[in-house]
Amino acid sequence: MRHSGIHWFMKSKQDDRWILFWNRFVDDSENIISIGNDKTGVPYYVTLRDFGETVLIELYRQCHQFGTDSLLILSVKFKDRAEICDIQNSVNSIGIGSALMKSAIRFAQSRKIKEFTGFLCVDDLDHRDRQISFYQKFGFSIIATPTGEPEIYLSIPAAGEL
Repeated sequence: MRHSGIHWFMKSKQDDRWILFWNRFVDDSENIISIGNDKTGVPYYVTLRDFGETVLIELYRQCHQFGTDSLLILSVKFKDRAEICDIQNSVNSIGIGSALMKSAIRFAQSRKIKEFTGFLCVDDLDHRDRQISFYQKFGFSIIATPTGEPEIYLSIPAAGEL
């Protein structure tokens, strides 16, 4: 998908980070599925790479020079269901995770995937509470498994209901 992002980028400060970001944007242009700004005004773009059973949704921000800033990994082993394997986010509470999740839901809608599943990280209670709040914001249910490990579940809304 080609984007005319030149005006979007021209608003940002032109320095070495901007030049690196612009070059990466041009290189990734065939895989870009969305562009935007985080809550602090820093430009980002989201790419999608579909490897069949594994889908990488990556977010690159202008202020990050080396590699992916944040990513979401989906495992699509069944035609109508995907598992969220991992979400890695470099900065919290500025809209990056939400941009990744919205992109994942749009991808699922385009592939007719009807549900997401996954497990919550058990690192610490504060982290788990933030995860629960994040997933519930998108309509996920939190279900206790027989072993007590919390599982997440989302019935994917039809296109246009996001």
